[in-house]
Amino acid sequence: MTTEDIKSPRMRAVEAIRAWYARYPELEDIRQHFDRLRGRDNSPGEAGCMLLHGPARSGKTRLITDYVEDHPPVRGEDGDRQEVVYIKAPYPCTPKNLMEQVARDLGHPRPNAIRTSRYGRSGRLFDTMDVVLNYARDLGVQLMFIDEIHQMIDQKNNRAVMDGATLLKDLVNEATFCLVVSGTSSAKRIFECHEELRGRMLGNFELQPFQWYDANRRATFLTLLEGLDGELPFERSGLADDDMAVRIHVASRGLIGEVAKLIENAGVLAVLQDAPRILMRHLAEAYEMAALEKGGANPFLGPAPKPLKLDALPPDGLIIRHPGMRGDEVFRP
Repeated sequence: MTTEDIKSPRMRAVEAIRAWYARYPELEDIRQHFDRLRGRDNSPGEAGCMLLHGPARSGKTRLITDYVEDHPPVRGEDGDRQEVVYIKAPYPCTPKNLMEQVARDLGHPRPNAIRTSRYGRSGRLFDTMDVVLNYARDLGVQLMFIDEIHQMIDQKNNRAVMDGATLLKDLVNEATFCLVVSGTSSAKRIFECHEELRGRMLGNFELQPFQWYDANRRATFLTLLEGLDGELPFERSGLADDDMAVRIHVASRGLIGEVAKLIENAGVLAVLQDAPRILMRHLAEAYEMAALEKGGANPFLGPAPKPLKLDALPPDGLIIRHPGMRGDEVFRP
């Protein structure tokens, strides 16, 4: 008997919250753009790319994997077709490592046999790209996602960022499918430092935290809390009630991934204590449980805190030099 077998149905239902996902209008709009790219007629040299970016825990990866799950591989007499593929960028995300990862995730029969040198059309990496792209054509790939592309950013090596951006540009040039790259907000810098790659951008979308002082965004946030409350194996916990919702917003900083983590931990505590629903004390304990700095202000203790006004993330100060620039010339995104 496994540990999973002895868990109560309520505990299993609570732990399932970690995979909770709800589509709201902004996500549906982005999914429609995915559909447009997937159905686009892409002759070699005519493909394009999209950038999806935002802070960690904003829901980027879940949005992508939900779309990929809706378009599974199709098995047929003439071979398998895999129209939509998901690639998680490796770390470090050098051009060589990325192409090897693409080969592995596509199911190339000999991914580890691919050995590449420094990036360049005269080097072996471009030959490797041809092999991988031909394999992708055989699979019928129409849309490729590369997630966590921000791992291409190297604070100590500006040339590496340019090499990565050039690889993406050449992938788009040679492919017969569109490319969606996703990462934190620093991923924008890959496009900002490379004019040709920017010229192939068909979309630029940002998943932002839910702003409390934006009436529409607040309404969506409350609707999501109401839906999440209904997924829990308890009586209604009142997650969307005014007093509770503002505390959850402060605790999560408006990030839906942080909401799911908080509610999962609070739900586990409620199950262990055989409570009829998630109570404020469960949320307070769950918040403290995951806090990096222990003993700080807890939004679930005392009077309700003032809602946060969430500002844009500050730039990370990356300085990028273009090839051919003098040492005193820098590109600052």
